[in-house]
This record gives sequence, C-alpha cells and structure tokens, in this order.
Amino acid sequence: MALSAENFIGVVVCGRLRDAGESLAFDVDRVLGTAFVLDSASGLILTCDHVLPSEDRESGRLFAFWTMTGDLSFRPFLIDCASAVQWGQNDVIALRLQAPSGLRSYPIDSDPINLAEQVVTVGFPLNHLSSTQTNFVITPRAIVSHVVSGYVLSCETDRPFITTMSGSPVFRGSKIVGICYLNREYALN
Repeated sequence: MALSAENFIGVVVCGRLRDAGESLAFDVDRVLGTAFVLDSASGLILTCDHVLPSEDRESGRLFAFWTMTGDLSFRPFLIDCASAVQWGQNDVIALRLQAPSGLRSYPIDSDPINLAEQVVTVGFPLNHLSSTQTNFVITPRAIVSHVVSGYVLSCETDRPFITTMSGSPVFRGSKIVGICYLNREYALN
C-alpha cells in the first residue's frame, strides 16, 4: 500500500479564526510542528509535547491542525487543547480535533525495531528559506534513514530531521512505528 499524507499528516499552527461564510478560515500566526491522525473516527492526533506545550495549550490562544487534502490544499481543524493526554514524562501528546471528518490513519506496528532497519519519516516542515513573517511556506518531506541505536522506548537514526518535523510519523513499510521528536548532532571526531 502506497503512503499518502492526504487527510493524515498536517501541521500544528497557532492563529485566529476569520469569518469566511460557511467554511472555516484560520489565519496562521506561527507554525509549531507536525502531527498525524491516530484515530480518524474520533479525530485523535499525535504530536510532541514540545510542539504544543502546556503553557501554550493553557494560554487561551487558538490552535489548529492543517492537513493536506487531495487537491493539495490545506484544511484546518481546530484543536481541543483541554483534551491533551501525555503519558508519563514522554514528549508525546494526543489531542482531539473539533468536528473531525474525512480523516484517515495508518495501522501501528508495535514490533521491536532492529538496528540497521530502514524507516521513513514523513512530515510538513516549514521551509525557512521561502517563508516570511506573514507568509509561511510548508514543504512536504520524506526522510529515509536507518536505525543506528536502539533503547527501550526510542531509537536513533542516521539522518537529521528538519526543524518543525517534530511530531512526524515514522514508518516501517506502511505501518507507523514511532514519532519524530528529537534532533541530535554528533561531532565527527
């Protein structure tokens, strides 16, 4: 099965609602990171706590999940910040979308990940070279990498990620095996 970001992967943004008649118009003030749909029926998305930390969730500001549609446009869903669930000290949170419809998800694979195994991280990072203060440019990206070290709840890959790819799903084949949450740089010597 071919992977598709359509109605599955999106960006978490901060902004404000604008009256646009029957459709939801959301003006973006800031792009925070990536998220993906975990359960399409209930509108449950997964991202990193550092993408939308509790200080932001409790600020009273509006946040939305922008997901790409089949015609390559973005469709906003308001995020219910009060619904945030975090497991222990992990940097992963689940959030509910208000009025979810037409979303999709992929199955989760909980089998262990082996060293040297190939994984693919898919997301919509901010294109920092093309973006301005008032015009945010999102770039679809897929990073193919290999697992170079494994721990109980995490693993490291041999490729760096792009800023604002935090919260992106990590795939093995066509199943989700993790979430991108931390970028480390290593010295060559």
